[in-house]
Amino acid sequence: MRSISYRDYRNIRAVCRRWRSLASPLRWIPDSEAIRYPWLVSFQIEDGIFNFYDPTSDFTYEMNTEASNPGILSSCEGWLLLAEGERSIYMLEPFRKITIDLPLVPEHFDNLNGHVFAIDKTTTCYHFTRIYCTSSGQLRYLEFSSKRAAWARYSIDGVSFLSSWNNFVIFRGCVLCLDQVGRLGCFGTVGNTPKWAVPNESQQLSFPSKIWQNFLVSFKDKLMSVFVGNSGGWVHVLEFNFSTRRWEQVDSLGNLVLFVGRTSIAVEAEEERLRNKIFFPVFKKADGNIIFYSLDSGRFHSFSSENSYADFHGTEDFKILSNVPGYNLA
Repeated sequence: MRSISYRDYRNIRAVCRRWRSLASPLRWIPDSEAIRYPWLVSFQIEDGIFNFYDPTSDFTYEMNTEASNPGILSSCEGWLLLAEGERSIYMLEPFRKITIDLPLVPEHFDNLNGHVFAIDKTTTCYHFTRIYCTSSGQLRYLEFSSKRAAWARYSIDGVSFLSSWNNFVIFRGCVLCLDQVGRLGCFGTVGNTPKWAVPNESQQLSFPSKIWQNFLVSFKDKLMSVFVGNSGGWVHVLEFNFSTRRWEQVDSLGNLVLFVGRTSIAVEAEEERLRNKIFFPVFKKADGNIIFYSLDSGRFHSFSSENSYADFHGTEDFKILSNVPGYNLA
């Protein structure tokens, strides 16, 4: 495949396709000065094509693949983490078409739930972590590290924590995740001893209605969460205060722009039009343009129209991409 410049991408005509798999922000060519923002990637089952969508414009690039029906689990540093079936997972660098197979996921650890995929740029080591709680209250933690090329399995009994279906993050050496009511779970190991804590165990978050989705985002020393009400009826952004061990609501992201989904990324925006905004994997069906939420207006917008939206309720104009049961409106 020939190399494609940033100008080539900008000149590709926008297309609106039948999206099927999860759209995940991909920091492709992460060290390139020309590519400052992540792209969303999705897979068309019917045509066997990856779509790479630039959220800051209306351009899509298509790439053929030999994959039959990959599930897009996550992305990191220009790599995709893909699943074929319940136990087979592998890494793909799509633009160079490099594949790295991981060992089969151990039996009884193939539950669809939260995970995190990380690559250390300085050592080129990669990690995959999956964590969930069983109905009997056992926390199960599965980790693969290229350093030892084997799965590590841990379990802790007596845990009451139902993690959300979206992304986990690695922060200060620990794996962090949200449960479905906003509690923050923290998993780490000291030697070979697993440690589990819920720093804000007693905190009761108050929202206008039931939480529809939540996302974790880390940026330097900040840990943020995005909570979304039913059909996007409200959006709240919180930052975790490590001194008080509590979530605190914030009214502005400053010059940050967030891209949330199975992978969630925060970027310092150079353009004013991108600052203080949150991009979701939600598209207008009419023109394929992505929808973003502005903390300045408190409404949803797209760059293709001056219209804005209070939510997605009661409309068939939007395509919401997710593999979360009950979340896909189309």
